[in-house]
Amino acid sequence: MSNRETKFRGQGVRDKKWHYGGYYWDGMFPFIVETVGGNYSFCGVIPETVGQFTGLKDKNGKDIYEGDICKVHIFTQELGENLGVREGEKEFVAQVKISKRGEGVILDNGTEIDSGPIWAYNGFHEESLEVIGSIHTNPELLE
Repeated sequence: MSNRETKFRGQGVRDKKWHYGGYYWDGMFPFIVETVGGNYSFCGVIPETVGQFTGLKDKNGKDIYEGDICKVHIFTQELGENLGVREGEKEFVAQVKISKRGEGVILDNGTEIDSGPIWAYNGFHEESLEVIGSIHTNPELLE
């Protein structure tokens, strides 16, 4: 995770639009610092909407940020009858979080089995994810 591009997004306090760029905290309020034509623009953002880029893109090439809600499609392997391996597929909707220690991305759908670092999933690859919304604008997608 340490080699990923460091960028953030946040929802503007005034315009409610998503702003992308660097992150700046003035001691009281968060700002996203956007670069437009070589000029810097500071946009005040709603603190709880600030999310960091995970370094991943979804199957459509869209950047995945902390707070995104993704449709996740994974391949599974389980022990079947007579200890044979049974392969299958699983699909679920999950919120993207960055682990507290920052070493990985967590796909949290509220259950112990399906939450955990993404690298724990057998058959996981970026094409397994599709951003379908954000916890800040579409929380109902997790219900």
